[in-house]
Amino acid sequence: ERLPVLEYTNEQTWTMADSGSMKFCPNCGTKFGSHSRICKGCGTLYDSTFQPKLHHELHPGQNSFGCNGRFVSSRMTAMRWANWFIFTLTMALFYIFDAPYLWRNVTPAAVIVPTLIILSAAFNLLMVSLTDPGIIPRGIKQQCETDENGDLPAFKKITVKGSELQLKYCKTCEMYRPPRSSHCRICDNCVERFDHHCPWTGQCIGGRNYRFFFWYVWSKFFVCLSVGGMAVLHLV
Repeated sequence: ERLPVLEYTNEQTWTMADSGSMKFCPNCGTKFGSHSRICKGCGTLYDSTFQPKLHHELHPGQNSFGCNGRFVSSRMTAMRWANWFIFTLTMALFYIFDAPYLWRNVTPAAVIVPTLIILSAAFNLLMVSLTDPGIIPRGIKQQCETDENGDLPAFKKITVKGSELQLKYCKTCEMYRPPRSSHCRICDNCVERFDHHCPWTGQCIGGRNYRFFFWYVWSKFFVCLSVGGMAVLHLV
């Protein structure tokens, strides 16, 4: 059984995060059985020391993986670390200069409430930076009618629940990508429900991490209001 070619049924899409601990042949990408030594796709015979590769180890996109493929992020991390540095420095200044005064002379709530919002912002930033945004695995050259140059059609029409949809073929990922997905030039992947690539989080924003990005933006906004307001209160 080869790497799945996407089927657009039930409005679901197979993505990198669904691969779990599945292992694949590094030669042709065929899924390996738990005790098999012969690849059913290319017929390669491996010795007893061979360990099939996990899906993220064969992934050709511009991503970095951690914790055995459970975490994924972009390789462009300079602005993400700058974001963390600015965030940490600002919070450190608040706790060094403003928090002691507010705790003693105003009310402990003036420190506790901003702290809870800060923790929420840090958690959502961490999650949006390390969560699979919905990377769609590369396909295999699909068996379709080709044009006179031997290329696959740029578009294909399908019907889902009575509605006709037009899918665009991605030459890099070798598949017809699902609706609302797009190819990120930075990460070199097609992403499900792609919104944009955020350099400040070092990650694409898509269907699987959009909720973390949404709450990160709002929590960061309330961090600015609460910390800024408490700093003004201290100065007054």
